[in-house]
Amino acid sequence: MTSMQLAQRAMGIVRLPGDPASLAADVALSVVGAINSAISRYYINSPGHRKTTPITSLVQAPQSVTVSLTNGSRTITGGTPAYDSRVGDTLLIGSRKYVLGPQGTLREPWHLASGSYTGTLYDDAVAIFSPIRTVAGSVIYNEERRLVFISETPIAEDQLQNIPRTTGSPQYYSVENLGDVIGSGLRAFLRIIPFPTEASTIRFLGSIEPQTLTLANLQTPVTMYMPDSDIETFIIPFISAELATTSFWPEGADRQLAYKRGDDTEQLLRLYHEPTGGVGRVLTPAGY
Repeated sequence: MTSMQLAQRAMGIVRLPGDPASLAADVALSVVGAINSAISRYYINSPGHRKTTPITSLVQAPQSVTVSLTNGSRTITGGTPAYDSRVGDTLLIGSRKYVLGPQGTLREPWHLASGSYTGTLYDDAVAIFSPIRTVAGSVIYNEERRLVFISETPIAEDQLQNIPRTTGSPQYYSVENLGDVIGSGLRAFLRIIPFPTEASTIRFLGSIEPQTLTLANLQTPVTMYMPDSDIETFIIPFISAELATTSFWPEGADRQLAYKRGDDTEQLLRLYHEPTGGVGRVLTPAGY
């Protein structure tokens, strides 16, 4: 089901005529608000395994690069990698590590003398973008082993000296939660430790945010994360309960019945379990 189709269902509950794209602004805001509130209610009361999605990321082999850097600047010039796609990765120059920021820059300004430097670019970070919020399950490296979680903050090398590890083969991971600081929907980095020395893969479960619609989605539809069966069973009763609080609830329709159905549906959702086990992908965005 798309956002426009869901909006049409919501309009049918309160007997609003016409097309979602033609709604007056105040009515459209109420419809979108009711849908978003219903999705949030669904998300809050769903079991944890229904709010995750599997993610696989390719890890590139280390690359030797020669770059030009200017004192006090974040700009990187030269080298062959597409730096704008390597946000969070580490540029090792000598014994110093420099994390790449957005738009192909360094995260922090270059503090040494301006000039040309040779180093190694390591693909040691998996950038996690919205609607994925953070890591929610085991991290599997190269289909060989589970990595050990050691921290939610950046790790200094000297903190790892007393932790047994295989040189050149990642054994651990940390999660650097960023919130909305960097922007562009970037939520976190999954950083593998120590640096990977060969091309490989990373696989893990990611927790996902509840889907949020905007007024634009009434004209340009987007696919809803959850399947139609969950929309009919859970989302529609929640929308009805939300719309019962508005001024355009149909005259003569029973508001209290709508509230009660919403509460009963919430109880059903809390008790509901997948009939065949496994990982539910109810909220998995298309393409993940």
